[in-house]
Amino acid sequence: MKVFQWIIAFTQGKFMQCLVVVAHPDDETIWMGGTILKLSDCRWHVMALCRGDDTDRAPRFLRAAEALGVQAYISDLDDGSPKLAQLSDNLHEIKCRVAPLAARGFDLIFTHGENGEYGHTRHRQVHRAVREMIESGEARGDLVYFDYRKVGSSCVPCRDAQVLLELTPDEHVAKQHIVRDIYGFRPGSFEYESAGLVEAFYASAQAGFQLSTLLCSSFTHIGG
Repeated sequence: MKVFQWIIAFTQGKFMQCLVVVAHPDDETIWMGGTILKLSDCRWHVMALCRGDDTDRAPRFLRAAEALGVQAYISDLDDGSPKLAQLSDNLHEIKCRVAPLAARGFDLIFTHGENGEYGHTRHRQVHRAVREMIESGEARGDLVYFDYRKVGSSCVPCRDAQVLLELTPDEHVAKQHIVRDIYGFRPGSFEYESAGLVEAFYASAQAGFQLSTLLCSSFTHIGG
């Protein structure tokens, strides 16, 4: 396991272009808000697929995007409660929303883990849809996904996470501010407690190459 301290580097005079595709407003901050803040020289585009028609969550997402310094996009994929609407087998409802943005081409595309972090159906579906779009060429970019597991009443990095990014105290405080003061999740809530000091990722082989060429990396071995 490695802790990466990432510093932006220039490659052929351009900054890295990154796309983040998440199910809900707040996912971008809980799972990787510190990474976005740390790598502020990247050109970040963040798409939340659900709650675009939510008069409470959508404005909060736009405020969070401003605090993170990203370009924000939000859509209206069903996120109904208590029962989610069924999606088609090929997840067309997700893919058609992501495709116009993802087709622009990005160096890296971040999204949910295969396990949905804590098993959330929409998270798992977004992971599968984004992965399939990259594999088919509908989305142009190398895949990086979140790597967390649920323990008790919050999520923590997986023990075998490929990449762990430790935030500075200031970055963690800024991330907590967004979760607490913009999204409204108080200390003790699942969302607040899951917004940890260390962010965890799995990077595909291609994404690992991008990280090694577009980022200056120094790392420390902390385990097997």
